[in-house]
This record gives sequence, C-alpha cells and structure tokens, in this order.
Amino acid sequence: MFSTFSTMKCHITRISFEGDTLIKVILYSVLFITLVARLVPFSPRMPAVGLDPSFQSGLNQAVAQDLIFGKDIVFTFGPYASIYTRVYHPATDSRMVFAGFFLALTYLGYFILLGKTTQIRWPVLLFIIAVACLRNSIDALLFAIPLLAGMSFYSYYENGINIPSTFLKQNVIILLFFPIGLLPLIKGSLLFLTAFVTILSTCWLMFQQKFLPAVLCLTSPLVSFLIFWVMAGQPALAGIDYLAGILSLTKGYSEAMSSPGQLSEVCLFLLVSLMILIAIWQNFSWSLSKSYFGLLVLTFLFLAFKAGFVRHDSHAIASAFSILLAAILLSHYFKKYLSIPLLFLSFLAWHHIDSHYSKSSLNNPGQTFFSFYNKSISGAATRLLKPDLLQYRYDTTLAGLRSRNHLPVFPGTSDIYSYNQSGLIASGNKWSPRPVFQSYTVYTPDLAKMNKEHLLGTKAPEHIFLGIEPIDKRLPSLEDGPSWPLLLQMYMPIENDDSLIILKHIPGSRELPMETLMNLSGNLGIPVKLPEVDGPLFARVEIRSSVIGLLSGFLYKPTTLYICMELKDGTRKQFRFPSGMAESGFILSPLVENSQDFYLLYGTPSNYSSKTVTSITVTSKDVESLCWQSHFLITVSRIGVSVLSGPTITKMNKGLENTN
Repeated sequence: MFSTFSTMKCHITRISFEGDTLIKVILYSVLFITLVARLVPFSPRMPAVGLDPSFQSGLNQAVAQDLIFGKDIVFTFGPYASIYTRVYHPATDSRMVFAGFFLALTYLGYFILLGKTTQIRWPVLLFIIAVACLRNSIDALLFAIPLLAGMSFYSYYENGINIPSTFLKQNVIILLFFPIGLLPLIKGSLLFLTAFVTILSTCWLMFQQKFLPAVLCLTSPLVSFLIFWVMAGQPALAGIDYLAGILSLTKGYSEAMSSPGQLSEVCLFLLVSLMILIAIWQNFSWSLSKSYFGLLVLTFLFLAFKAGFVRHDSHAIASAFSILLAAILLSHYFKKYLSIPLLFLSFLAWHHIDSHYSKSSLNNPGQTFFSFYNKSISGAATRLLKPDLLQYRYDTTLAGLRSRNHLPVFPGTSDIYSYNQSGLIASGNKWSPRPVFQSYTVYTPDLAKMNKEHLLGTKAPEHIFLGIEPIDKRLPSLEDGPSWPLLLQMYMPIENDDSLIILKHIPGSRELPMETLMNLSGNLGIPVKLPEVDGPLFARVEIRSSVIGLLSGFLYKPTTLYICMELKDGTRKQFRFPSGMAESGFILSPLVENSQDFYLLYGTPSNYSSKTVTSITVTSKDVESLCWQSHFLITVSRIGVSVLSGPTITKMNKGLENTN
C-alpha cells in the first residue's frame, strides 16, 4: 500500500510539473509574440512634416548618407533611432526589424531567467496585458531592459539559479549585459541607466571578489556597443565622439527644454515610487544585495521621473508606463498585502496621467487587444507577400511632401533652418546638415560652436532655406544664435516669402570681426541700457546657477529665466531665455521675431529702426535669489554686415535664373 501511495504521489508530482511547464511555455510564447508585435514595426510610419517627424526623417537620411554620428550628426538619438521612431526608410528598415527582434529575445531571456527562481506567471501575464492593451511608450519598454538586466543579475547570484547548459553557465554574465549596449545607440538618454546598471553590477562583483565576472560585466556592454556601432556603418573610434555629444546635449537639456505640467501627475508618480522603495526595504533583509537592489530600482525610478516630468507634456506618458511596468516586474518579490495595493495604485497613476493626453485605451480594451495583434499580423503578411509595397508607399509619401512644400531644387548642397528637414529631403535637394540639425536643440555653447564651424568649413551648404521657428516662446535669435552673423556675412538672399528666405553662399566670403562696445556686470531684475549705434548688436550673457539652482536642476528641473526687451517705440516684449543659449551668443538688437525681420538685416539700419532694442531686463518668475546668482556678465558687440539693396537682390535673382 505504501508503494502504491508513493507511485501515485510521483505521478501527481510529474503531472503537476508538466502542467506548470506547459503553462510557462504558453506564457513565454505569448510574451515573445507580444513583444515582437510591439517592438518590430511591421507597419512602419511614413515621413511627415513637423518638428518631431522632421528629426525622425533626418536621422534616417543621415544613416542613408553615411554621415558619422557624433561628428556630422549630433543629436539625442543614434544610428538605430528608427527602432524608437518607427519611421520607414529603405536604408534603415532591415536594421529596424532585426533590432526589434533582438530586443524581444532579450526580454524573453530575462523573463525565463527570473522564472527559474520565483513564480512570475502573474507578472508575465500582467506584463503581456499592459503591453498589448494599454496606451504605452516605447521609452518605457526600452527603459525597462536595464532594470530587467539588473534584476536577472541579482537573481542569478543571490538565489543561485541552476543553468543546465554549460555554455550558458560559463557565459551568463556576458549574455546578461550584452543586450544593453545597443540601447544608447537607439536613444542617447538610455546611456545613463545602462552605464549605472553596468557599473553597479561590476562593483557588486568586485566586493564579492569575483574579479573575472566583474571584468566580463564591465566589458560586455562596451563590446556590444562597438559591434552594433560598426554594424551601423560607423567608424569604430567615432563612438567616443557620439558619447561626448550625448553628454553635451544632456548638459543643457533640463533648463532649455523644461516645461510645466500638472502637479497631481508628479505627486502620484512620487507616491507610487515611495511605495515601491518601502516594499523593497521591508521585503529584503539588510545586506549588500539589498543595497544593490535598492539602488537599481531607485535609479530607474529617478531617471524615469526625469524623462517624463522635465519636459512635462506627453512625455509624462513614458513616466506613467514606466512606473506601471516597475510595479509589475517587482511584484513577485513582495508579499501579497503589498504587491496587490501597489499594482492597483500604479495602474491608477498610469490611468490618471495617460488620460490627460489622449483618449484612454480603457474605453474598449478588448478591441485594443485584438487590433494590436491584428495590425502586426497584417503588417508582417504585407512584408512577406508584397515586399515592394513599403518602398512604394515611401516614394508616394515623398512625392506628396514635395508637392506640398514647393521647395525649389538647387545644384550643390542645401540645409534648412530651423527644422522641416522632411520637406527638404523630399524636395530632392542634396542635404548637407549642420551637426545639431534642428536649431531648438542647440542649447549649449559647445553645440553652437559645432554648427558655427560647419558654416566655416568645407561642408558648408551652398544654399540655405531659412525660417525663424522658435519653440516654447524663446527669444528667436537664441536658436543657432552664433551662426546668424555668419548667415548675414557669408550668404545673400535670393528668394523671400512670408515664412522662408532662401540664401546663397557668397564665394570667397569670410567671417568679419566684431567690435566690442560694452562689457559689464548686470543684475537680475534691473534694466541694462544698450548703446545707441547703427547696425545689429550681438551679445553674450553669462548667467550662473546657485548651488540650490544646480541641485534643483539635477533632482527635477531648473527655474525659468526670461528676458524683457524694451524697443525704441516703448514697446516691451518678454521671451524665454535659457542660460546656455544666452552664453553661446545671439543677435540682441534689432529684435528678430520672424523671417521678414531677418531679411531686413540685409538692408540699411533705417529699415529695422522700429525694432531697435534700447534696454533689456533679465529675470525669473521663480525665486531667482535662490536658484540663480544675482549678478551676470554681458558683452555687446557690433556685427559687420554687407548691406544689400533691393535692386541688388533682384539682380541676383535674375542672374540665378540665367545660370539655371
């Protein structure tokens, strides 16, 4: 009888084990299919006009033209940006599909590894539902990969995962950290979480005196970065310049790109984050491992917070989905009395934030769920059965953009300020972009210097389509400010309409020296009177943050600076005044608000006398005494400009027509 009971027990155990295995296989299969559907753009978007669509098309075109990221192109995205933007281009499509599959496999590998130590069936199921049914952000899905890498690393060493394959066991550290080397090549801001997870894990191994695994941990993402970088057609050593460009862009981002938003969204995010950290504190005994896990999650939450709430608009969706994913992924570590309320609250936080920016995906979740998979299946089928259709749609889209923009085609090279690269590329002109190719992102002196040197170098475009298009109510002349004097000195206008001026390079022209007129110290809130001279004035304003301001900028975002300009006729106008752009230099007087104002700079001073600025006041609406040093330095110089009369411009136009 005892023998019979033992036999029955073995059968039951085997059936239970096989049933559990089957459930995991099904879950992991559905997980992989869901991730492929989300990360692989089977039905990519086509080029379009506008600020964001233009940088998306510009990055694809940069890859197609074999431009070097970090030198020829300096932007917040890398050569694999199409994984994020999901915009089609013949030169990037295959890479976009391959990398999407690679990231889906990466997710699957992390989940399988985590499933060997804990029961993660419910977290996997919730993750699938969240990815398939809810309006989410690709930012959050990319952000979660380093978090999963750290969680898998922790589970492997803390819980002693048994890996039957000798090859996998010997190379587990390499396999854990290799995938994250791709992330900074998609979006530059992912560098910081990737680097932190790598360094934190390396330090943990060093403390444990596991020196060989520590070396592998540190080098694996670096090797991955280099492999993917070279696969993208980039020179190996140029990767250093790319990383330096990311750091320069990050340095000025918080102040230049910050925007206000609803405080309730910030409070909900912080509340859920606090609950997650408290749960970690209560569920992990004090140890080096607990410190590792806590720092990992804290850094993830902090960077997710910055990603969504510095520029507090629809970017907040990324933060909302990140906090939901964090609660789902971490829930299996916590007891039910903590994990269930945490999941519920994180879902409410996501829904509250998401509902402010779009129609909620909860209105018809079933339809959303099935349409999500149906769209991917349809897109995959189209790629297989009609492989030329995407190219046809792309060509048709460019033809439509070309007919709507009506940009003339010139011999030689061209560039466009401040954005609308989509229109220029579609027009058929040969694009020769400045490194920071959209002017609103030129928010540090280093970045401004790159663009200025481009105009002075051999790759300077022969024609420039110039539009004055500031964002966030900034002073217009701040965007690519140091390049404006060169446009006046080295280019001449050949066509002009209400919104766009076409400039042609003057052969043999050069940069003219400026005459310094005043160099003094000003104070926030106190007007500074400008010298009365003929001709445009160029200024550099150095404003420094206080210690409190630096801390505020690091933890959240800096306070906003403004410049109030008093004109000759007594009119006062106020603009946003990012300190990094102000330090780079800009045309201070006359006030240029649109392309027609810029066109007048080529004439005599009497043409723009009504826009002459007589005094400026730099101030902040937010406790400037705490966040900014009260004194600032201002240097004002006179620009040397070649005066072109109306008849001269007409003659240029006729000469160009005869040449063509």
